[in-house]
Amino acid sequence: MQSTIISTGQKTTPRSLDEVKQAKNKVQNQFDLLDKELQRKHKELRAQQDLKKEPLDEQLQKLTNSIQTLKDEIETDKQSLEPINFELSACITTISQNKDDLARTDIRYRQLNDNRQLLRNQIELEQKQKDLIELEEKTHGLKLDSLIREEKQLRSTQEILLKEKHTASARLATLDQQLIELGQELEQKHLKNAHERYLKHFVRQTVEEIASQGLESFYKVLDQTMMTYHTQKMKQLNKITQVPIGSDIGSVDLGIRDLWRTTYCGSDIDAIEIRSDADEENVSKARRTYNYRVVMLKSGSVMDMRNCCSTGQKVLASPIIRLAFAEPFCLDCCILALDEPTTNLDFENIDGLAQALIE
Repeated sequence: MQSTIISTGQKTTPRSLDEVKQAKNKVQNQFDLLDKELQRKHKELRAQQDLKKEPLDEQLQKLTNSIQTLKDEIETDKQSLEPINFELSACITTISQNKDDLARTDIRYRQLNDNRQLLRNQIELEQKQKDLIELEEKTHGLKLDSLIREEKQLRSTQEILLKEKHTASARLATLDQQLIELGQELEQKHLKNAHERYLKHFVRQTVEEIASQGLESFYKVLDQTMMTYHTQKMKQLNKITQVPIGSDIGSVDLGIRDLWRTTYCGSDIDAIEIRSDADEENVSKARRTYNYRVVMLKSGSVMDMRNCCSTGQKVLASPIIRLAFAEPFCLDCCILALDEPTTNLDFENIDGLAQALIE
């Protein structure tokens, strides 16, 4: 077995990074050779064990010696690698320092370049300020900012006026064309004397509107008169009804309440009345409608008679209502026609109705 040992007795001087890497590679190659040699020795030992040519103790001793020799060589190689690793670390440190120096140099260069640019800008600004002062002196104290703003406003106003001018010109041209077309249409046969015909129709429409307003006023007066008439007749109907009798007195004024109390024998209804209400929802229509309804009175309370009274009460109310309508709306009514007036009436109410008719 051949081995190469690197002497470390003398102190090595700093070498370059490439030399250090070459030395490291060389030592690594030696280490790889020693490892291969160790593997080969192990194979030989296995072969010797298989053949059993030598005693086991001698073989073990040889193997132990070979292993120890290899360990010594490996330790020697490690010791030889220590100065190389130290040189490598020193080189890496030097390279890092050089990189930091280069970065600081770049930063310093940029700072100097920025300072130079700032100085140029300051000089240029001072020159501009001097030019501005001279310009203000020439413009008699007027400031440039105000002049620029005024110029922008004037230009904006000019653009707006130009747009309005173009729009007005286009509209004027359109109106001129329409005027020409309308003049040509007025020259046609069916449009001649249009002004005279317009005046005739205008007068007719005005007369119709005045007549319509007069009719509306007449309708309102007539409607108010009809309401007054209905109100008076309903009061006359409900309060006083002249009933003729066969005595020398001639007639007796009785109200519809008295007729009901005289005829009806029950106590659940004190009296009845007929009421007329105008339909205020249909005031704007051509005709106003009037709603007649029969109401019942009980202890000061008013209730519609429809759907709230019996059939007999309805039958009894019918002749009383007819008798009440005869005096206000008829003249010299001496006959009262009744069709089965006692239907659905009990005996007491039949007697009361007969007694009222006799009176």
